[in-house]
Amino acid sequence: MSCPFCNNKSKIIAIEKKETTTYRMHKCISCNKKFNSVEKLLLRNTMVIKRDNRREKFEEKKLLNSLSIATSKRPIPTNSLNAILEDITQTINDSDINEVSTKIISKMVISHLSRLDLISYVRYASTYQDFISIDQMSHELQELSSNPANNHQQQKLFNEQYI
Repeated sequence: MSCPFCNNKSKIIAIEKKETTTYRMHKCISCNKKFNSVEKLLLRNTMVIKRDNRREKFEEKKLLNSLSIATSKRPIPTNSLNAILEDITQTINDSDINEVSTKIISKMVISHLSRLDLISYVRYASTYQDFISIDQMSHELQELSSNPANNHQQQKLFNEQYI
């Protein structure tokens, strides 16, 4: 790879692989500056079937944006969101299908969020699930709150000293 600073050749001095991404650290032979490159496995042309039956190319940034909105102002580390994104992308990429519906994608996201943070789960579900009425949504909330396994997983927003 050519150095972005002086356009001379560089050598690879370190490689790190994570799931579908490879990070390479380069050092220029001429100017000795270091720079990084990222190689990411691209999805084949998987299409997303929208609610109105339109089809769009799958874009990770749209999925990450919806995750970011649902988890905003929640104590969720960025690496958790990236792990969710990579898992869903990997699942779609590994499947033999060329089209996936938004309902399936939202179910995958909801599956992750329900284990990570219940508030984020409810925020995401209220936007991307087809709740027909308030009763249906309150039934979902009732099921969540009555499940004792969910009570200990909920993260606190504030330190005890401020309450």
